[in-house]
Amino acid sequence: MTWSLFTVLQFFTSTFLALWNAFSLSFVNKTVILLYQQKWNDELQYENHELEESC
Repeated sequence: MTWSLFTVLQFFTSTFLALWNAFSLSFVNKTVILLYQQKWNDELQYENHELEESC
């Protein structure tokens, strides 16, 4: 009885951890992509601003 309970607990724990890892990974990836896009947009706007000033 105790062993089967332990097995069930272990199964749920590993499933929960796998889901948590997948969720946090996708969340981190989205955040990094958003930050990178924002930085890239800022750099583009800065370059455009410099081009306008040089003309």
